[in-house]
Amino acid sequence: MGASSGSKVASPLWLMLFGLPFAAVGVGVLGWLVLPALLDWHAMKSWVPVEAEVLAAELEVHRGDGTTYSVSARYRYEYAANTWENDRVAIMEGSDNLGDFHQALAARLESARDTGRTVTVYVDPHAPANAVIVRDLRGGQVTFLSLFGLLFAAVGIGVMTFGFVSGRRREAVESVADSQRPWLARSEWAQPVVRSAARSGVVVAWVFALFWCGISGTATVAAWDDIAGGDRGALFILLFDGIGVALLAWAVHATLSARRFGELALALDPHPGAIGGDVGGYVDLPLPFDATRAIEVTLSCVRVYTRRSGNKSETRRDPVYSDTRHFLGEPAPDGGTRLHFRFTVPEGLPVSSPPSSDHHAWAIDLACALPGVDLARRFDIPVFATGQKMAQGARVRESQEAALARLETHMNLAQVPGGITLDFRAGRDVRGALLMALFGAVFGAVPVFLLTSGKASGFPEVLIVGVFALVGAGLLAVGVWTLGNALQVRIDDGGADVRRFLFGVPVSKQQVPRGNITGVAAVRGGSMTSGNKVTVFYRLALRRTDGKDLVIGDGFRGFGEAQRAAEAIGTFTRLPFLGEGSGDAPDRPRV
Repeated sequence: MGASSGSKVASPLWLMLFGLPFAAVGVGVLGWLVLPALLDWHAMKSWVPVEAEVLAAELEVHRGDGTTYSVSARYRYEYAANTWENDRVAIMEGSDNLGDFHQALAARLESARDTGRTVTVYVDPHAPANAVIVRDLRGGQVTFLSLFGLLFAAVGIGVMTFGFVSGRRREAVESVADSQRPWLARSEWAQPVVRSAARSGVVVAWVFALFWCGISGTATVAAWDDIAGGDRGALFILLFDGIGVALLAWAVHATLSARRFGELALALDPHPGAIGGDVGGYVDLPLPFDATRAIEVTLSCVRVYTRRSGNKSETRRDPVYSDTRHFLGEPAPDGGTRLHFRFTVPEGLPVSSPPSSDHHAWAIDLACALPGVDLARRFDIPVFATGQKMAQGARVRESQEAALARLETHMNLAQVPGGITLDFRAGRDVRGALLMALFGAVFGAVPVFLLTSGKASGFPEVLIVGVFALVGAGLLAVGVWTLGNALQVRIDDGGADVRRFLFGVPVSKQQVPRGNITGVAAVRGGSMTSGNKVTVFYRLALRRTDGKDLVIGDGFRGFGEAQRAAEAIGTFTRLPFLGEGSGDAPDRPRV
């Protein structure tokens, strides 16, 4: 059913230990570098300018993973009838390669040393042994260290807090005597009311957006001189700044959504949701009641597991099942709208399991386009093989109009003598096409950066250019196919005629006699993840007497939509719906 009790206890502790070094580094940078520098900068405003003789000056070059610079100097000055010597050059000492600060300062000091000219230094009037040549803060250096410290501190403290909170919320697994109710092992599932994670979602959105913007912003600050100088290779960094802006917009949207809708609560009926039965319940929404407003509800199941390769690990989310339907609300007792929903779940699907290195998670997602901020909420729910049915099923009002409108727009079914035609037009998945094109552009930008910056000179660099170019070209090709392919189908008493086009150009044609067709099957295809919402896409295929499939439709969101489409086709063609097929029908890749 999941991880052992030992691993469940250890997991929060390991999260806290994992976050501790990040927090320590971030707090250390802020507390030992940035804060003292700010205090020194404030204090040095009252230091006295004095002329000093430069005794020694040198630009030091440090080579490691990269080349950095620092300035060492020694100077003599007189103050309060005494002669003093000092070697402090700037507020923040150490080496870096942010701009040409060190090179310019070293050149000025070396010139003063060689010509005998004096330079202005600033002396602490209360402790004349303390002096500095440059008392101004370097904006790039302070920004870099501040962002670095804030990011590491935020990530570390966030991970430690999550580990602490999750550890407090974990409860001991129920005794063997209560093994027939395993959902009671988790406190958030013990009651039939499940709350959305709107607030934690806002925190995650902001942490991720700020983390990304901090990294990309730091890189931009470090490379600003190259960017301002017209280095085409350095312009590649601005692409990541653009992604950061999009992530900030996502975080702002999540914040506005949380303020508008708050923490919604889902009352499960039955409790828990049932494989081989129903997953249903109701949610009270802070929306004025509208008898015509259809709310999109998606039930999904994903397998979440960790894949290890050497010292590295990767968490994967493989969709297992999804169904999307549209439901109408009713007036809520306390005002607003109460939305009842119900899904009938096939047998044989995996049950919910506690978070571990390999577990299954079920969720309900609500979505509705609204003026201003759209409704988007997710509920992680328990689903087990109890076979229970919904007690309040009579309250559920599914919007057949919304479902049929979606199908009509998607497959454009029309009656003809003896059967039907289906027209899956080009551009029916613009979002997926643009997403693939964007990924292709990101991968394609890497070889462009390496080639334009002149860094693709050796074998490893040329190999990287080739790999990224191939991946980028492949993703771009999938995006073009997604955008431009169309499918035209005719099914009548004579059989089926299926034709595929790419931007109006015929690419394939297949025909099957009516006597060789046994029915219509739903074949699971790819999936799409938007945030945490997972949608499994299905194709429809004619099952032939030789066991092979002929695809007659694609892009159906969830098994339920594919089933409704197959039943609509069957109404006019008398072809039975055969359920879910084996998935051997060829088709294009999906996002």
